[in-house]
Amino acid sequence: MENKTIIEKLKLIQFKHPIVINPIEDDLVKRLKAQVNVLEATDLMIIFIKNVDELQNYFKRVQGLIEEGGVLAFAYAKKGNQRYTTYVHRDDLFPALRVDDDGYPENSLLKFNRMVKYDDDFTLVALKRTLQHEVTQKDARVADYEQYVPQIMKQLVGENRDFFQQLTPGYQKAWARYIYSAKTKATQDKHFDEMQKILAQGYKSKELYQRNRQI
Repeated sequence: MENKTIIEKLKLIQFKHPIVINPIEDDLVKRLKAQVNVLEATDLMIIFIKNVDELQNYFKRVQGLIEEGGVLAFAYAKKGNQRYTTYVHRDDLFPALRVDDDGYPENSLLKFNRMVKYDDDFTLVALKRTLQHEVTQKDARVADYEQYVPQIMKQLVGENRDFFQQLTPGYQKAWARYIYSAKTKATQDKHFDEMQKILAQGYKSKELYQRNRQI
């Protein structure tokens, strides 16, 4: 068992209100002085899961409970584990939660940031609750997407077009980056449709929209 390594490597002692869901028979709960199987607001929640369905269901239920700066971690049963007949393949994590290029699951402010071995049966993957949807350094150069702003203007109509015109250049270029940094036309179209829905509700950016929803 490598709980000491996990606790030290992820600096889990710093969290004030740890919760462990579906704990296994080890000393993690004791060492963290954690609550068990409680679904409430917290700065650290560790959930043991044995299949993708549990990953998706728990994520939907608890993502809104993680406080800003807090961590949601899944200890998933890996292929070849000796505990269950089921497992989660690491390549299924991102598709299951529809993770974008910046490491965020769809409509979430939780960002994937660590993956470490828990023991011979489990791998632990951690997501950190951010204040807003942060972009990678590569995509952060919004100025590179200024050339696409007129194209967005041409596609928008009615009130959405008027609202977009009133945005500052920074917001306009950020939307251009969000749409045209996508690698496929299908994803670009999806992001454009998402932008239209957000603009129609009066939000200048996806980050402001997500923050207001308290995701």
